[in-house]
Amino acid sequence: MNQYNENREKHGPWEKYHSNGNLMYKENWDNGKAHGLYERYYSNGNLWFKACYSNGKNDGILKLYNFNGELILKRYFL
Repeated sequence: MNQYNENREKHGPWEKYHSNGNLMYKENWDNGKAHGLYERYYSNGNLWFKACYSNGKNDGILKLYNFNGELILKRYFL
C-alpha cells in the first residue's frame, strides 16, 4: 500500500487518514495514473465522493454526497 514504481510514480492501492483516524481517501494507481475506484471521505467518516478512473481519466459514474451522507450529484462519464 502507498507505494511508488521505479519512476517514483504512484502505483497500486493508496490510503490516507484524517487526524481523527477516519479514512480520508482510498484510491488505486497504475504507473502514475489513477485507475479503478477512488473514494474520498469527510472527517466524520461519511462518503464525500466516489468515482472510477481508467488510465487517468474519469470512467463511469461519479457520485457526490453532502456531509450527512445524502447523494447530491450523479454524473456519468464515457
